[in-house]
Amino acid sequence: MIVFNSVDRILSFSEQRQLVDILSNGTEIVIKSIKQGMSAPLTPRAGVKAVALSERHRQILYLLQEGKTNPEIAAILQLSRKNVKYHIERLFEKLNVSNRTQAVARAIELNIALLLPDAL
Repeated sequence: MIVFNSVDRILSFSEQRQLVDILSNGTEIVIKSIKQGMSAPLTPRAGVKAVALSERHRQILYLLQEGKTNPEIAAILQLSRKNVKYHIERLFEKLNVSNRTQAVARAIELNIALLLPDAL
C-alpha cells in the first residue's frame, strides 16, 4: 500500500503519470488529506459503473495522459487525424467526460489499465 499526502493542490504531470502507473499495476493506495486529517482508500466511487474499453482506447488514453496532441497520436498509432478524433469522442462518451484531463482522471478512478502502444 502506498500513501500519498495531499495538500489540496493539482498533481504535476510527473505525479499524475506516477499515479497512473501505480494504479494500472493494481497497487492499493491511500490519499491522505493533510488539510482535513482524513484518509481513505482510492477506489471507484459507489455507483460508478465499470467501463469496458478496447485496447485501442486504452492506448489512446495512455497517449492522452502523456500530453500528446491528436496529430501526434495519429502519427504514433498510424491512424488518420479524423480517426483519432473519432476514438477520443467515443472515449469521452464511454467515460462520461468532456475533456482529456477528465478522461485520464476517470480512467484512474475506474482503475483502467492504460496500454503503452507498441510503437513506443
